[in-house]
Amino acid sequence: MNLYRNLFFLALLSTALVFTACEENKGCTDPNSINFDPDAEESDGSCRLPELMIHFHPTVNGQDLAYGSTYEVNGVNIRFSVAQFYISGLQLSDGSTTDEPGKYLLVKGDSHMYNAGEVSKGTKTSLAFNVGVDSLTNHLDPTTYEADHPLAPKNPPMHRNWDAGYQFIKLEGLADANGDGTPEAPFEYHIGKDSSLRGVSLNIDLNVASETNMVNVMVNYAKFLEGLDLTTDLISHTGDFPVIAKTIADNSSSVFMPMP
Repeated sequence: MNLYRNLFFLALLSTALVFTACEENKGCTDPNSINFDPDAEESDGSCRLPELMIHFHPTVNGQDLAYGSTYEVNGVNIRFSVAQFYISGLQLSDGSTTDEPGKYLLVKGDSHMYNAGEVSKGTKTSLAFNVGVDSLTNHLDPTTYEADHPLAPKNPPMHRNWDAGYQFIKLEGLADANGDGTPEAPFEYHIGKDSSLRGVSLNIDLNVASETNMVNVMVNYAKFLEGLDLTTDLISHTGDFPVIAKTIADNSSSVFMPMP
């Protein structure tokens, strides 16, 4: 009887040890996570990927952008009242592998910090994105998004209609059209439609190793307006003045510059 009892307790002890060993080997098994456990044999669902924050620093030819302040752009004094644009198709690359967080951002001239989503660990050498919204998403219903989503209805509005889609770039303000030094003539550039989507690629040096990782990007809003006569080229809703719209869209490649 004692033998059977001893064998029974030995079996129970062995079972307990097996379960204990299994529990001890659980953890984060994803090497891209910030809490990766190299000794874990089974995932416990605790993995946390690093997050990418982008600091879009708004400027006008080297000066910090402030709505209502006066700047000289293309030889003309202007003031911005609205300066914003959409970002889509974000890609963060180390030269061989690429992270695609999949987030959309509405970057505003009076706001700096944006959460671009989850990425993998490692040294990243390039940041790429589109200025605008991809063609598929551009023609979806904005009312289907939660109110705080970048693609949800906004004030001022950033969506025109189902056919035209979103306004990729929205710039409004006053320009000194009469040359007296004081901006008085309204300018209004609402640049959209699928043909206005432009890609941007920046060389960066970012070591993604912590929970939150920062990329600093300078945005020079004056660059959007290069090539325009700001005493006469004051309006474009894309379809009505397509040459102005194309100029602004094409200028996207020179608007952004990585910062330390």
